[in-house]
Amino acid sequence: MVKILMNQYSESEILKRFDSSAETYKSNSDVQKYVAIKLAEACKTESIPSGLWLDLGSGTGLLADIIETKTPNQSVVRIDYSKKMLLQQDTSKTKIIWNLNEGIPLFKEDPKLIASSFLLHWLKDPEKKLYEWFSLLERDSWIAIAIPICGCFAEWKEAADEASVPFTANNLPQPNSILKYIENSNIKYNRIISYKDIGPNPTYLLKKIINVGAHTKNHQSLKPSQWKKLKNKWIEKKNGATVLTWLIQIVLIKK
Repeated sequence: MVKILMNQYSESEILKRFDSSAETYKSNSDVQKYVAIKLAEACKTESIPSGLWLDLGSGTGLLADIIETKTPNQSVVRIDYSKKMLLQQDTSKTKIIWNLNEGIPLFKEDPKLIASSFLLHWLKDPEKKLYEWFSLLERDSWIAIAIPICGCFAEWKEAADEASVPFTANNLPQPNSILKYIENSNIKYNRIISYKDIGPNPTYLLKKIINVGAHTKNHQSLKPSQWKKLKNKWIEKKNGATVLTWLIQIVLIKK
């Protein structure tokens, strides 16, 4: 049976899950790739100073690679707690194994850009973590983040309600809740984008979430009879394919 949850996890559990999904991440990360491109494009429109650029929670390097492609001659330092994820990246890249719940590693210079995609909702006190990152910046430096928000997986939620079975996805952050401690004057870009993942059936789409490590064992699995009801009610289809819609908030912050 498929079981999905995205929070209420221990650090050791989530690290284990991302380690185990390192080799399957790239082939299942369509939404992450799409969002990384959008985030990098948003950065490209701003005058971000050259210097130390960081990708926090870099995983297999999707965001860092795209930023470097769109910004020639600028390298990005990749930081993640999962050694196995980092090993999927090019050996020539600068990589640091680090638990981001403990803050950001110290560098000889202050970062000019802190970028992060699909990370903050995994950290403890994500609103405070974002403010801590902001506080580290010097004037005219930037933060660029992308985070899934409440409203994701509408088709799954609708099917669960109609089938009278539990909706076992996590309660993701409300739009803008992550910006609790950031002044509006510092927010230079704030957009919500949607991405429709399409597959032959619900099992295929939910297993993609598992294959990128975005699951834990902290939620009770659906019983076989419940899972059958859920699949039968998952009726949002286009051309015979099942749809799962993600909502992602992209924010650029300037110090």
